Amino acid sequence: MEEWKMIDPIPGDHIRVESNGYYHHGIYIGNNEVIQFGLPFDMFRNHKDIKIIKSPIEDFLNNGFLEVRIYSKKELKRKNSNEEIIRIAHSMLGQGDYNILYNNYNN
Repeated sequence: MEEWKMIDPIPGDHIRVESNGYYHHGIYIGNNEVIQFGLPFDMFRNHKDIKIIKSPIEDFLNNGFLEVRIYSKKELKRKNSNEEIIRIAHSMLGQGDYNILYNNYNN
């Protein structure tokens, strides 16, 4: 079972915020910025218009509460470094084809 805590994120952290009954996820990249698949309220837009974007953390939160993913020791052994996570997130900026069933999940 995944563990999430309301703590301050560090660059490379997987973060989420609850929005309208689902969790919106992103990668915190530092300087109060997040890379995410659209904004929390974008789920109601045409999926072809939703892209991976970089935005201020305030836009990501949309007045919600930030949670940070806490990994087990076993998961940490397999997890990419925070620097690699940030590099991968940056490389995906502008990609699209959002799907509400596959790009969001409740947990």
